[in-house]
Amino acid sequence: MTFRKRLVLTCAATVALGVAAAPMATAKGSGDAKGKKSGFSRTLSTEVLAPFGIAVDGNTVYVADGATNTVSKLVKGTLTPIASGLSAPNSEVAGVDVADDGSIAYTTSTTDESGFVHIASELVITKAGQADVVADLMVYEQQTNPDGDVQYGLPPGTDCAAGRAWLDIMTGGLASYTGIQDTHPYAVASLGNGSWAVADAGANAILEVSPTGQVSTIAVLPVQTQTITPGLLASVSVDQEGNPAPVPDDVNCLLGKTCGFEPVPTDVEVGPKGMLSVSTLPGGPEDPSGGARGSVYLVNPATGSSSRLATGFAAATNIGVAGDGTTYVAELFGGKISKVTRNGAVSTFTEVGTPLSVEVRGGYVYAATAGIFGPGGGSVVQYRR
Repeated sequence: MTFRKRLVLTCAATVALGVAAAPMATAKGSGDAKGKKSGFSRTLSTEVLAPFGIAVDGNTVYVADGATNTVSKLVKGTLTPIASGLSAPNSEVAGVDVADDGSIAYTTSTTDESGFVHIASELVITKAGQADVVADLMVYEQQTNPDGDVQYGLPPGTDCAAGRAWLDIMTGGLASYTGIQDTHPYAVASLGNGSWAVADAGANAILEVSPTGQVSTIAVLPVQTQTITPGLLASVSVDQEGNPAPVPDDVNCLLGKTCGFEPVPTDVEVGPKGMLSVSTLPGGPEDPSGGARGSVYLVNPATGSSSRLATGFAAATNIGVAGDGTTYVAELFGGKISKVTRNGAVSTFTEVGTPLSVEVRGGYVYAATAGIFGPGGGSVVQYRR
């Protein structure tokens, strides 16, 4: 089922509009910057709106704001734009990272007027005193389509003809299909050798971009399988005006069937021993109708093989990985930052309204939250681990 496009773009649009933005919540033991207690927090900025990605270098926090289409440098409470994304309508800056040599990379993408079809997709690598390197991810997707042979939706031959036809209409696609051509770069991570890893939520893949802008595939993430439930069907049942509608009786033959959703990687980080950590926002609903199905995978960049570290996250939009392998997960719909040990044990690190991105540096966790409507309203907060 082609739920992925609807979910990813709805998620982005919802954040940009600040829908249901919850109040900012500080961690237990909060205090000022002089505090020593684990979990203390301090707000570094309240001038962000849709901070889809953040990166930390020393005392500087870099913020990719999808609402203003800028990459800014946050130092001592002041946000200074250092790069603009695209001025075209329906454009978006999403991911940002900084390398040890001071170079910065950020992702950009643009959709057509419908807001559903991506027409441009790039990774921009910038360094002071040098010309920008621009990798065209759209061309790579059109030429390669890494998940083009992966089967999604209902397995071919699944009975329930009425249900299959209904799904075709409800999802705006096909009940069974292979990976379509689509690219939506959402996050980037420095690989430490002048190259960059990109989490492409449209391509369902982790890509590598060389220092000269050449693109290759590191891994395609696993299909996300789920049993179809009444809640899942209800979540996509709408009338011609897009309002919720009852599920037709002859569609109930889909109940109990298995559906393969797209993995939709939302972030990539380099962890211990060079392993990549990847968060996924699987196609389909992330609200209670489908259950909390976001996951974190470990990916071997040499082989492309992956294994799931943990699952059960409500819209895992971003992760941060500490030097000891502990992973922090921003759960947009869960209203919290979760903590995952190297063995996959999950606990709540802190509750926080509409967390979009998270990063770890040294003894600190940095979280950025979505704002409400006009400029400002979101936050960048520093927590002691």
